[in-house]
This record gives sequence, structure tokens and C-alpha cells, in this order.
Amino acid sequence: MDGFDPDAFVRISGVTGVGVIFRGCTFINKTTSATPDYHKGVGIYSRDGNFGLAQYTYCKQKQQPCPSPITVPSKFQGLYYGIKAINTNTATLCDIQNTNFTTNHRAVYLANMNYPIITKDTFDIPDGSSSNDTCYGLYLNSCSHYTVQEDSLISNYQPGGTQSGKSVGMVINNSGKDINEIYNNHFQHLMYGVIAQNKNRNPADTTGLCIKCNDFYSTKYDLIVNKQKDSADWGIARNQGWKKFQTDPAGNTFSKSHLDSTNMLADIDNEDAVFNYFHHIQTYPITYRVDPAFSDINYVKRKPTNWSYIKTVVCPSKLSGGSGSSSEDELKQQFVVQQQSVDSVSSTLSALTDGGNTTDLTSIVANSNTSDALQIRQQLLGYSPYLSDTVMKTAIQKENVLPNEMIRDILIANPQAPKSEGVMDQLNNRSIPMPDSMLAQIQNGASILGAKDSLGAVLYNHLQAEHEIFTKLVTLYKQDTLNHSAASDSLIALFNADHTLSSKYQLAFEYLSRKDTTGVRTILNSIPSMFSLSTEETSFYQEYLTYFGVMNSLTAQGKSITGLSPSQIATMQSLMENSSDPVQSLARNVLTANNLCNYSEPIILPDETKSAKQKRYVKTSQITTQSYMKLFPNPANGFIIVEYNLKDKFTAGQVGEISVMSFQGQRLIKEVITKQQDQVLINTSTLSVGTYLCTLKLSGKVIENQRFIVVR
Repeated sequence: MDGFDPDAFVRISGVTGVGVIFRGCTFINKTTSATPDYHKGVGIYSRDGNFGLAQYTYCKQKQQPCPSPITVPSKFQGLYYGIKAINTNTATLCDIQNTNFTTNHRAVYLANMNYPIITKDTFDIPDGSSSNDTCYGLYLNSCSHYTVQEDSLISNYQPGGTQSGKSVGMVINNSGKDINEIYNNHFQHLMYGVIAQNKNRNPADTTGLCIKCNDFYSTKYDLIVNKQKDSADWGIARNQGWKKFQTDPAGNTFSKSHLDSTNMLADIDNEDAVFNYFHHIQTYPITYRVDPAFSDINYVKRKPTNWSYIKTVVCPSKLSGGSGSSSEDELKQQFVVQQQSVDSVSSTLSALTDGGNTTDLTSIVANSNTSDALQIRQQLLGYSPYLSDTVMKTAIQKENVLPNEMIRDILIANPQAPKSEGVMDQLNNRSIPMPDSMLAQIQNGASILGAKDSLGAVLYNHLQAEHEIFTKLVTLYKQDTLNHSAASDSLIALFNADHTLSSKYQLAFEYLSRKDTTGVRTILNSIPSMFSLSTEETSFYQEYLTYFGVMNSLTAQGKSITGLSPSQIATMQSLMENSSDPVQSLARNVLTANNLCNYSEPIILPDETKSAKQKRYVKTSQITTQSYMKLFPNPANGFIIVEYNLKDKFTAGQVGEISVMSFQGQRLIKEVITKQQDQVLINTSTLSVGTYLCTLKLSGKVIENQRFIVVR
């Protein structure tokens, strides 16, 4: 529009069913005055509305079939937000295909929407230097099950240039624990390609967000994984890709401009949450850089595979018309097959993890006492390398039972431990810090692909295949314009058939969109009997109950979300301040719709002033320096720990020993040592009550002797 700043060209509110479809429509703000950029308006503003954008095809010739069809894409230009959609019900859907976004500061912003489709779109993103703004192409805020494929995102960043503005391709914020994927998109001349921030993974499992088959060209930072300071359990999926088939590895290609080494962390800048990155064979001379060589080795564990990279082979199109096209019946059959595979692998993993019962093992560890130390240690080592984060964190907390040497042995036997921020944070809370040399042994596991992670990666692959089929079926039913009632019933049946907790909450939102308050209550009330909820999941469940309680009440009274009572407003404010995503952001959207909340979506950029990123700090202590050897506990019952430091007497390759001797000179126990310093556990349960001599030797020479007592 000319002459004034529009608020929004189109507003959509509460449109259910198939929704509003825009074909070949143009939304342009032609204002050239010095108006602040945030006053440039919105193309389409949606609140709980179903809508779609597509190209318009027509034929000038009056012939069938048309010899030269003409296509006109929809277009958004010169706006602050091209599309802004916030939802209080995640069941709403948008489908944005073959649409051009040109010089919009923030092209597409979606909040709390499940199953959105953003495919084959073109984003020409300004750098924001004129207003000191951060501009982006796509922002998904607490969205999940999205299809983001074959989009092109371009700006004007030049490596080594002096641009002051910041251009971002995509921001993925808090998509949660579900299987999600950003697949086969093109990023060019951006300062930041993809920013995956806050919680986009299951910290106790291998599910979460995978960045796959995307091409980055002349982008300063290709992929950034980061968090806000007060976040926990954050990051992206622990395994980025896998290695069994040629389409398994992550398959991203990284900016060739990084070969000049001007941006050493530019491929993947991961702030801390460790993940494995599986890549294809890197060929020379380099045509495509599939190995993210310029990534922080502390947090990105690069895993080469035996597969060669050929783009069309290893990254096939998944969109309709490609290799993934199938009928409804075929999709249903495929879904059943994948469900069976998921159930099989999941059952195996569940049976191995914590011996098949995390609750019982956690209770055993939590209720143990000092006399149980050896038994607990052996039990945990027996279930290794399949210990859960829950059990490992509980074991670390039992400092009065399991000393550092035992915890060290348990965590080394479970190489997934150092990849878990929760486990390492718990280790940092011990009152007697882990000696730094022993901590280094634990952290070495971050480079090891353990058995639990490997089986988890196999499960992830089946879950990903199941998820893709499930998403296609959901989309098929939601977009059925010919038989919408039957399709809606099929959608309900599909969510009922899925075994995941996520689907049950989605089902509740579907009932809410139908104004079926009884259906909402029934499915929510059934969740505790259908799932064994963890402490965290129980907390989420209570938050959902509170949220749906307000929404059901509004529906029963025939009110919209703008008809909140004072007590309901107070409830939403409490949820916004005290709950977790996605309920927190849903409550925020309700308050925003009532003009009771001002919210600006966070964009967490890397600190470019740092010369090098520091590793996560874990407090440590030093192995004994006052003498060569220290024994504890002394007196001992079932075990004694020998802490030693050979200091300047040790040279690489030497072999020493720790021996337990009777006072009659008989050697009763011998442990070989090959490190300069360490802690060694000696099982004394077979020794009689009495006094013994512990001897530290190096190359046959006695370094130190100490007495200890065995009591019962």
C-alpha cells in the first residue's frame, strides 16, 4: 500500500476446517519514508486460523491440456512480518508453498503450530543494517512435526565484509523432544544459516531435531546450537545422522568460503550440548565439504562413514511427486510396518536400559547406604553400558555411598554420560570434587559411540521413518476438502493409534478445535493409566490440565480466548511465568491475544568477541600431592580406595603395582597400574579383620607403604 503504514493486510482468527487458501496473491508495503522498520506491518496475521499459500496457475491458450501454463507465486515484500501466526491451539495448520518473501525483516513467524508445511519457498532476507535489526527468513517457536524442505534462503553477507546488520536463515526455538527435521534447504550469503536454540532434544534419549541434507554457501556461521542462560536439557538430537545406509549420514554441505580459515567455528558452533555428527566420505580435491571440520571438537564429535556423497542419491526429495509419494492405503500399511519396527527396537532398548526397570534401580540406588557400596557398584556396572541418565544422576548424588573412584568407573562404562549436560552438572555438585585426571577419563567417553547411543540411533531411524509417514497422513487428512468430516474422523483414529504421549496431547487439541470438551477431558484423564510418567512428564501433565481446564471452560460458555475472566487471566499469567514450554508459550499467546503481554521472540546469537569457546567448567580436585599415596576409608569394611600420584618418578610406559600385604609378608592382592596418577578400588571383603600393609611400587621399587585396618 502507498502513503501509510498498514497494521496487517489480512487477519485470520479462529478459522477451522480447511481454512483460507491464498493463490498467487501479493502483499507489498511500498512505503519508502523513514518509518521505523517495525511499523512496516504484517502481510497475514493469524490467530488460531488454518490457512495456505500457493502459486496460481492459469492458461492463456484455450486448450486442454494447456501447452504453456503460467504460474504466479504468492509474494510478500517490504513488510516487517510477512506472515505472523500465533496459536492457542496447536491443531491449527498452515501450508506455505512456492511463495516469495522479499526484503521482509521477519518473513515467517509461527508460534505453537504442529504440522506446518514450509516448502519450495524463496526468502530474500535483508541484513537489517539500516535499523540495527536482526532479520530472518523463518522462525518456528514451540512448533513441532514441521515439514521444512527445499526452501532457498539468501542474503547479502560477504565473507570478510563489513556488514553491521545481521541476517539469519532459520531460527528453531524449543521444538521439544519430538522427532523433527530441517531437510534439504539452501542457505547462501547469510551471517547465520540455522540457529537451533534452547530445547530441541530429549536429553535422556536420542530423539530431537536433526539438521540434514542442507547446503550452506558463503555463510559465516552455518549451524549454531545454543541456549538462553537459564535453560537446561537443551541442544539438538544426540545423533545427527547414522551410518547403516547411504541416506543415513547428515549430508549437509558446509560453506566453501570457510576454507580460508577466517572463521574456525563457522561450520557448527555448538555451545555445549555434545552430539555425534555422521558425515559422508570427504573427497579431495574438495567439491562439497561434507565434513564439518571447522567445528568445536569438544562438543561436535565428527563420525566419518563409508558412504560417498552424491547429492541426488543421498538426499532425495521427500515432497509430493518425489520418491515419497504414496496413497492413503499405502501410507497406512507403511505406518504399521514402521510401528512394528519401532516397537521391536524400543522393547530391546527398554529391556537393556537399567535392567528393564529404571524406577526400581533408581530406588535401589537412592535408598542404599555405605555398606551397600560394592554391591551397588557391581550392579550398576552389570547394567552398563545401558544406564539411564536418571540412574547415573542418582548414583552421583549418593556421595556417602559411592566415592569418586566408583562413580568414575560407572561413568566410564557408560560413554553416553559426558554427552549429558544433566549428568555432568550433577557431577559438578559433589562436595568432594572429582580429581581432574579422573574427570578426563570420563570425558573421553564423549568421543565414543556407546552401545546405548548406537541402539538409540537405530531406533531414531525407525522413528524418523514412522514420523514422516505419520506427518503425511496427518497432512492428507487436514487438507481433505472433498470429504472433510470423514477425514477428520480418520485423523482422530490416527492419533488414537499412535503410541506416543505427544499424540495424546495433540488429540486433546483436535477435540478442542471441534469444541468437544468431553473428548478433551476423556483423553487427558486416560494419560496416567496409558503411560508411566516421569517426574518431569507429571509436571507437564499438570500444566496441560490447568491450561485445558481454562480452554474447556471458555468453550463450554461459548466464549473466545478474548473472553477471559479475571481468575482465568491470573491462571494464564501463572502458567506463562511458572510452567515449561509448550504450555508456557501457549499461555503467553493467550495473553498476547488479550493485549496483556508484549513479547519479542528471542534470537540468540553467538558471542563473536570470544577468541575461543571455553569448555564447560566442572570443578575438580587434585590427586594427592602431599605424599605418593592416600588410603580411604580407613578403617575399611568391604573396600578401600588407593589414591596415588607418582609425580616426577613416573615416565610413560612404566608399569607399577599396588599390593596388599599381610604383616607376615604374604601378598594377598595385586593391582597393576599404568598411569601417573589415579584412584584404584581394592575389594577387602575377602580379608579377615585386622591390620594390613598397602605398598605402592614402580618398576619393582617400593615408593611408599601405608597401613590400613579392616573392620566389620
